[in-house]
Amino acid sequence: MDTTYKVFALFLVFFQIAASLTTTSAAVASPCPAPGPEENKTNSDLFPIRHVRIFNNISSGWRTYTVHCKSGDDDLHLHNIGPNEVFNFKFHPNIWGTTLFYCQFRVEDLGGTFDIYVEKRDVIRCPTMCNWWVRRTSIVGRRQESDVVDIVYDFH
Repeated sequence: MDTTYKVFALFLVFFQIAASLTTTSAAVASPCPAPGPEENKTNSDLFPIRHVRIFNNISSGWRTYTVHCKSGDDDLHLHNIGPNEVFNFKFHPNIWGTTLFYCQFRVEDLGGTFDIYVEKRDVIRCPTMCNWWVRRTSIVGRRQESDVVDIVYDFH
């Protein structure tokens, strides 16, 4: 076998493995659950599963919000999230460290589109579980380890 063929075959195997690690799954709205031990299981220490949860924390009037999340590869579609419900999804980050999910939110006449998961930012602030709370006029993100609010996106 010549060297070019071996390198090409190795590249194809590597590409297939990488593609299999970047799967995404989304769950429809459900009552706000507490994460169980199974939430943090990984298929690989190198590419651990990431979880994103977006809670409905709109206290005035018990409103529903809509959310539509996407990445460069996945469209998680539009969801209506009622009072005390949560929208969640999980995925493997890509091997290049460039995974990005952004979501469009709408709460009555306010809304916006924001980066919900950015690999370079979130690999440190929420290594396995990224939690967001939708409020009447904003969405807030909290660090996984300390539960401190560190990101606030205001709706417009």
